[in-house]
Amino acid sequence: MKRNLFAVLALSAVAAAAVPATALANTSAGAKVVNVVEVTYSDTSGNNKFTAAASTTTTVNLVQSALNATTAPSNGTVGGLGCLGTVDTVSGGTVSAIYALSATANGADTYTLTMGDNTPSTTANVTDITRTYTTLTYNGGVETVNPGSRILGSAIPVGVSAADTLLFPGGSLSGFEQNDIVLVEVAEGSGKVKRAYKVLAVTPGSPATYDNNDGVTGYTTGALSDAKPEVKGSLKLGAYENTTVTLNGSTFTFGGNSIAPAFTTPATAPTMGVPVGEMVLVKVDVKASASSITNDGLVGYTLTATNGTKSTDLTCTASFYKRSQLSIQKQVRNTAGGVWGGTATGNPGDILEYKITVKNIGGQAAKVSIKDAVPAYTTLVTNGNNFATITDSLGKSVTVTTAVDAEGQPTSINTGFGDAVPTDTNRAINFYLGDTSSQSAGGTVPSCSSATAATQSECTTKGGTWLDTYTILYQVKID
Repeated sequence: MKRNLFAVLALSAVAAAAVPATALANTSAGAKVVNVVEVTYSDTSGNNKFTAAASTTTTVNLVQSALNATTAPSNGTVGGLGCLGTVDTVSGGTVSAIYALSATANGADTYTLTMGDNTPSTTANVTDITRTYTTLTYNGGVETVNPGSRILGSAIPVGVSAADTLLFPGGSLSGFEQNDIVLVEVAEGSGKVKRAYKVLAVTPGSPATYDNNDGVTGYTTGALSDAKPEVKGSLKLGAYENTTVTLNGSTFTFGGNSIAPAFTTPATAPTMGVPVGEMVLVKVDVKASASSITNDGLVGYTLTATNGTKSTDLTCTASFYKRSQLSIQKQVRNTAGGVWGGTATGNPGDILEYKITVKNIGGQAAKVSIKDAVPAYTTLVTNGNNFATITDSLGKSVTVTTAVDAEGQPTSINTGFGDAVPTDTNRAINFYLGDTSSQSAGGTVPSCSSATAATQSECTTKGGTWLDTYTILYQVKID
């Protein structure tokens, strides 16, 4: 497990293109520039020959560079967007996305994460906001720790030793580990693309060295041949397999489509001098509740990944809407002494009574209508033209007739309407519930009993009752 793991957030809604970062160096940090000078001489007799050598060593510094923020790689390549398109979800739900940060420096560096609140313009419409994140392994698994910083490897290739192996200055591969994901710029068609591969093996190599020995004058103190040559480091890379996960109720596939590297083939050769940078995948989960029926709630934030004076900002927004949620229950009882339940028994000639309970447990629903039917082997029970009652949360009831007509409403807020013509087996029974309902269309559930109010809190403030539950009763006779 790497130390200093970290994750980033980036979410849906506002499409923000990330500006690709570019390393400001062409040589990997940690590479050694070794220079040896050799002097040969003899004494005046010409019989005694001597050599002396001296050296200097220069270590190439890290030139910091901001991370590239992208969507997760698809078919091995990455796009340039820091945010996906708009993703809406129901109030209380979770919006998720997978993103990537990729190193572009000339060496390993430590990146820290801070997340600020990018206050949405509809703050009043959002409550209970949580923003969480996890870093993922190459195959979509969740890493076990997520502090706010991480070391990401990055180095500049200098050659190819096999179709799957890149060479680097000896000792410059700090930060790379097996199963890391790296991005390599390779040729494709007439252009170049960044392609993701999985690290199969890391060979650090070693830089050239020379032990400077300018000892006693007049004696042999070293030669050019004493220098220890560089052993180049290497990354052996393999195909980055596709991984499918579920995000926002749909499947999401990322990875490299199992495309193996072919670095010795000119058509897919890597670009020398361009950093091979490690990529970290981050899954973001944002949850919130929308408090408005008519307006979506927006949750925004700005994520900043920083190394030194360099930073990468992602400003994104997720959208949440308040959805109506109707709870519907149907029960039956035998009027000859039965109790309400999902099942009943009866003899021919017994009266069965049905109870339909409709309750809205979230948001407001419009055009609420119910279709029922006279069950087989029964006949609808009527009293004149009357056959059912609809009762609201206040206990106000409407007697429903079999005809399509204007049933009298108990208050100025409509309770409901219904019809059942004709009354024989398997013919439809219709009910229309709530305020603004009519003989042919459903109304609004819930609604306020005393005044027009868009929310329950507003209704209560005005002294009203939130009419969120309606009960329907009717009877049939077993044939």
